[in-house]
Amino acid sequence: MEEIITAYWIKIGATLLVFGALIAMFLRQNGRIAEGEISQAVRQVLDELGPEYRIFERVVLRAQHGMSTTDFVLVSPYGIFVITICRYSGVMIGDERDQEWLLKSGRKKEIINNPLWENRKHLNAIEAKLGKVKIIPIVVLVNTRMQGQSDPRVVRLKDLSHYMLRQKSGRISEDVQEEVISKLQSVS
Repeated sequence: MEEIITAYWIKIGATLLVFGALIAMFLRQNGRIAEGEISQAVRQVLDELGPEYRIFERVVLRAQHGMSTTDFVLVSPYGIFVITICRYSGVMIGDERDQEWLLKSGRKKEIINNPLWENRKHLNAIEAKLGKVKIIPIVVLVNTRMQGQSDPRVVRLKDLSHYMLRQKSGRISEDVQEEVISKLQSVS
């Protein structure tokens, strides 16, 4: 009889341990967007900007060293937005001038390429294809945040719409917009 009671308590303890681990995993992931849904989450925000923003997703262009795949390019009367999504999770530490940044996620630390430099590579490829037009670079942080002072071109997903709607200082003619759209359609 004592063995049955011991086995019973072991099962209860194991069940509670598994249940506790599941709760901990849920709480840790709460507020994070799953890897497969990151582009969709950004696209949803961009779709809400309105019809004057023409969205191109995953634009592939020749770059100085091979090919460049840009997450999003938006054509608007206010400029061409080149958006690079930062798909990391954790806290990033770095400066615009640093080639590499530190990414801290829990106890784990990792060195990553500066996302602003990555965005610049995409921007260079876009400029080579489109010529001289007003280009606005943006790095979107989805599951990441910056520690310390952040570059104004680095924007959290929740602030993306507000940031883009503030970028209305210049105007691009409809002819230029149509030319840019035509060139982007030829590579999409």
